Amino acid sequence: QTTDVEYEYCAINGDIDVDKIFAKKRRKKYVSVTADRIEKIIPAESEELKTRTDIKKTYFAARSRNDDTNYVIIFKDKAGMSKLVIVDDEKLMLQLLMAMPRKVTKRV
Repeated sequence: QTTDVEYEYCAINGDIDVDKIFAKKRRKKYVSVTADRIEKIIPAESEELKTRTDIKKTYFAARSRNDDTNYVIIFKDKAGMSKLVIVDDEKLMLQLLMAMPRKVTKRV
């Protein structure tokens, strides 16, 4: 079992692909989300996230479980509503904000 796992994000026009990289050698597509399926992008510590009961599946693609450094992308998929936990990366968040400004809630 490999414990050295990294995640690589690629965002183009609001579409997000996340690859999982094992031991810096093997790469596997983890999740892909198109912009039209994204409901919102919010800070992980958001009160709204704690009250949502419709989220059926979680994809975790962040370095740490610390809510202060993560964002959550809420999107619709086959399971219903799902969430993708990502790290608060300045370049990625800027690109998502430019692609879909009404869907992104920035940290205050």
